[in-house]
Amino acid sequence: MRAKLVNFRKKSGFLIVFALCGLLIVVQFSKVVFAEEAAKEKPTDVQLSKISEKCTDLKKDLKKLRSEDALKRVNLGKDYEKISNGLMSNFNARIALNKKNDAGLISLTAEFDENFRYFRDNFQNYERELSELTTQDCVKNPREFYLKLEKVRKLRREVSYNTTKLSEIAEKYGIQVHEFVMKNTTGAANE
Repeated sequence: MRAKLVNFRKKSGFLIVFALCGLLIVVQFSKVVFAEEAAKEKPTDVQLSKISEKCTDLKKDLKKLRSEDALKRVNLGKDYEKISNGLMSNFNARIALNKKNDAGLISLTAEFDENFRYFRDNFQNYERELSELTTQDCVKNPREFYLKLEKVRKLRREVSYNTTKLSEIAEKYGIQVHEFVMKNTTGAANE
């Protein structure tokens, strides 16, 4: 029994460290990727004039942003996959294998997976709209460009919300894992 307890503590400690590292990575990327400016509803004549004048620079900056966001999306997606499949699912399976029960962890895993799907869908929408924006003629149609830009900004805020939500869920999961381990190792040690 003591050997099982020691083995369980070693594996649980590794999982907790892994979860915290994953959470730190997610938080770091989410701060970098999704810094937002406040959106405005209607463009002024001055804004439209500036859009027309600086069209080339705007498109160049948007293409750069698109490229950077695509890379960061891939990295975030990999991290979220590792957290979901490599950590949460494996830990939940281990709990079930040991005939333990923690519905809270399973619920958080389902919530994380659901929000990960939202992240993927929202990022695809954002990417599609951003791609279309980079092909619009902002010299001839600055108003349409502005309206599309506002739509892209809104979609980017949705993606930012998703990353924040995923970080919160991962943090809650890490806390519950810690509580589960403490409850189960303390209970086993007292037996």
